[in-house]
Amino acid sequence: MKKVSLVPVKSEERILLLDYLLMADESEEIVKHSINDGEMFSIGYEDKVAGVVLFCFHPNNTSLKTSP
Repeated sequence: MKKVSLVPVKSEERILLLDYLLMADESEEIVKHSINDGEMFSIGYEDKVAGVVLFCFHPNNTSLKTSP
């Protein structure tokens, strides 16, 4: 089985992964504005970076809501 991993990315290292974020949003200005928001992880596949994910949380949404 292939090994997939999620590795937290430190704030000072996020800019190094800018090209991956630009695959999802073409506006470099917008990406640079939000790059330090939320939690960022690099996605590893077979010991190589396969992508990144940036989880940003809306300030007014501080709890999860579930439906019955």
